[in-house]
Amino acid sequence: MAGSSDIDTSDVRKAIDRVEEIDDNVRINRFREASNVNNKDRYSGMENPYTDDTIVMDVKAKKDMNFARVHGEENQARAWMLRNRNEIEGLSPVEIKEKYSLPNEPAYVSSVDVPEGTSIRVGDTAANFGGKQGATQYELLEKLSPERFVNEQDLPV
Repeated sequence: MAGSSDIDTSDVRKAIDRVEEIDDNVRINRFREASNVNNKDRYSGMENPYTDDTIVMDVKAKKDMNFARVHGEENQARAWMLRNRNEIEGLSPVEIKEKYSLPNEPAYVSSVDVPEGTSIRVGDTAANFGGKQGATQYELLEKLSPERFVNEQDLPV
């Protein structure tokens, strides 16, 4: 993959940085080109979630982990997350929507208690819904119980 003409050296560096950031907490299962991930049935009927020509990682939590999720009134327990609340500190709901290419402005942020053994996909957000590309997003590849989405707080934080 690193030899692909579609993968830029900066994308490889970004993937390595992500590995270094979360390596103690996860086991890396594989690296993939985002365009190959975007073409899967999992995403049919929706905008491509990952920026084409970047690297996406599939990982598994080696221990219990905590993430954050921004959301509206009715969509707290869903798959898309950010690493922690610090990533949105000082941002308005409009800025968060733009940074993470969200379809709607979020009203809340919640903590997500991800148990050991959970499969997660990590990659760059694609520019959807008038938003930007490139923020790191974490996608749960398996459904978690709504009880794992806790500590809901109004935005901005």
